[in-house]
Amino acid sequence: MPTTKHSRLPATLCNNYGGEQKSSISCADWRCLECGKLLGVRRGAKLHVRVQGHDYTVSLPAEAICRGCGTHNRT
Repeated sequence: MPTTKHSRLPATLCNNYGGEQKSSISCADWRCLECGKLLGVRRGAKLHVRVQGHDYTVSLPAEAICRGCGTHNRT
């Protein structure tokens, strides 16, 4: 039986997997300036990032080097 590939949730739905947006927390994608690869998801004053299968929540401002193209990015 083939498995379906789930697409990423839009930024407006990322606070709740049920699809309902929580109005008290703002949420937006943080993407590479050069190639557009997803680097993290901003949730209020924190940033959620996933690195090699591990999840981290970091405070802002944050910096990262894109693993796709090597561009230095800042929030």
